[in-house]
Amino acid sequence: MIDEKIRQLILNLTGNGLQVMSDGGTLVIGTYRSSEEVVLFVKDEGQAWDWLSVTALPNGMTHG
Repeated sequence: MIDEKIRQLILNLTGNGLQVMSDGGTLVIGTYRSSEEVVLFVKDEGQAWDWLSVTALPNGMTHG
């Protein structure tokens, strides 16, 4: 069950990243270990989100 949630998270983040880069760009997916955690990151060259708006949405939902 956790594997499926992580898979869906990666699909959502990469899909959102590709959407905001409609004119092309680079999408980077990576991991690194930090103390006792593994950190997953997705970085794109699209327009940044207004994080205040995103965190204000109910249940952490985004528009898309």
